[in-house]
Amino acid sequence: VFANLTNADGASVYAEKGAVLTFPVVTSYTSTYRSVLQASGTGSAIEMPSVTRITTADGSYKRLDIQALGGGRVDLSGVVSIVEPPQGWPELRNRSINLLADGAESRIDLSSLVNFSDSQSHCDDGNWPGMSTLAVSNGGTIVSPSLESLTCVSVVHGAGSIGTSRVTSVVLGQIAINTSGVSYPALESISNTSVSSQFGQVFMNLTNVDGASVYAGGGDHRCR
Repeated sequence: VFANLTNADGASVYAEKGAVLTFPVVTSYTSTYRSVLQASGTGSAIEMPSVTRITTADGSYKRLDIQALGGGRVDLSGVVSIVEPPQGWPELRNRSINLLADGAESRIDLSSLVNFSDSQSHCDDGNWPGMSTLAVSNGGTIVSPSLESLTCVSVVHGAGSIGTSRVTSVVLGQIAINTSGVSYPALESISNTSVSSQFGQVFMNLTNVDGASVYAGGGDHRCR
């Protein structure tokens, strides 16, 4: 437990082999270059429950990867917003914040998250993608019951669960549905967003599809 640590900006943190790393008084996190917060393996955890905002520093080539792998757990339950700050080209290119829960019992807790916003949707380098991502696979879970809006974010529904029950807007982004049971009951706008699904979907409240691309029947149309 890092009881007195208040500034973890730019730090990479890895919890493994059942270790639990707790940062109780860190209230914000900024990635300053390429940073990783990764909990890997059953019982391993990174706990930052007091963080309310996650962002990247100004300038190009900034990346943050937040990963719960193989049963690991990341607690960011206090985060209200994940925001990449807008800057003029080319400073904003190749910046992203990427969240992945991969594996059974892997869990990223974003219980308070309302807004996830990137500053651009352009991808010109697969190793440094410009669009941020929110993804699950192999039984992973992203807990996000309060999430309402996504801008320039690729949401990838593999086997697992992402809380999308309150999402009303996905703008300049992507939604890839590769598993059954996915639902967007409150979704109203997919303006300039790519939606692909291998499973039937009913978007009951969707009214704005301006500029959207829609692919039924599978295929991977995500930015790389």
